Amino acid sequence: NLMFAIFALWGATVAQHEEEQDQEKDLFHIEYYSGLRQNAVVKIHYKRRIAGWPRQPQYCYGALVDFNIAIVPCSCVAYGNDGEMASPWHQASHSAKVHCIASSSIMVGLMGDEHSKKEKINQVGVDRIVLHSKCDATFQVDYALLALATKPRGARLAWVNSPETEELKKQLHGVSIESAVGGRCIVVRWLNTHEWSVEESNVNFQMWNMCEELVCPEKTPKGDRYVPANFKQCLNKEVTGQRSCLTMVPVEVPLCKFVPGSPVFCEVGGFHGIVGLMTNFTTNCNSSDDSTSYGIMASFDDAMDLARPHLRVRASSYFSN
Repeated sequence: NLMFAIFALWGATVAQHEEEQDQEKDLFHIEYYSGLRQNAVVKIHYKRRIAGWPRQPQYCYGALVDFNIAIVPCSCVAYGNDGEMASPWHQASHSAKVHCIASSSIMVGLMGDEHSKKEKINQVGVDRIVLHSKCDATFQVDYALLALATKPRGARLAWVNSPETEELKKQLHGVSIESAVGGRCIVVRWLNTHEWSVEESNVNFQMWNMCEELVCPEKTPKGDRYVPANFKQCLNKEVTGQRSCLTMVPVEVPLCKFVPGSPVFCEVGGFHGIVGLMTNFTTNCNSSDDSTSYGIMASFDDAMDLARPHLRVRASSYFSN
């Protein structure tokens, strides 16, 4: 049939184009970054519950920075003794280490394929997991890298506005200040009304004290007064990672209950692209009632040690060291 032949030809053309993309490992093409945001967001599927990891997430998200490289929260792929890992009521020691889960224990798909038939068939394996050198039981630097066995079909890449760590750090600082008066920052999430759809939720940067209750709640789960070992960490001081406090405007759902690893994208002035990943492994989400919505984001400059070698923009003719 003519229609069948047309679809077969289209499928072969798409497959050939994606194969060419895979072969052009070091090339930069702006079209690699075009498309739906949710197709630059990966989803970690756990094959099973992992023994000794009672706080294992149900699933996690992350950002695709190259077609076979994803940046995800370290707390989604590493764990240690539960009593030694950080929690809202325990400030872990940097000497307490975490170990990586087996790469064979997870599969990776696209956020954009959720709630469709594609979700089960468009998953790829993971060849290697690399934890950030500063990821430990504190999860103050909450980043890891997944080297995928192959590219998920239909994937696009998340834009990182600068391939240089110090420059990106300066840019992100500017975004955190300027976004309050101009520009737009969003987190994508699935929303079920009459049917499932992806929604872009607006978020703003806030002063850290608005998130203090998330990391240092006043009371323990038993109702006792919580006394942190190092109160400066409650103020986001004497920590090894760069964390930011965000709020959702208008309030829709508690931001700290978003899927861990949800990327935050901003368009502020000349800045465009990812600014960080939402994390909640060490936060007390129950402290955020429905009238407020705060959450903590791990700044993407902390991920640059892992991501930088894989950023294709470094191969662009428009980029120079």
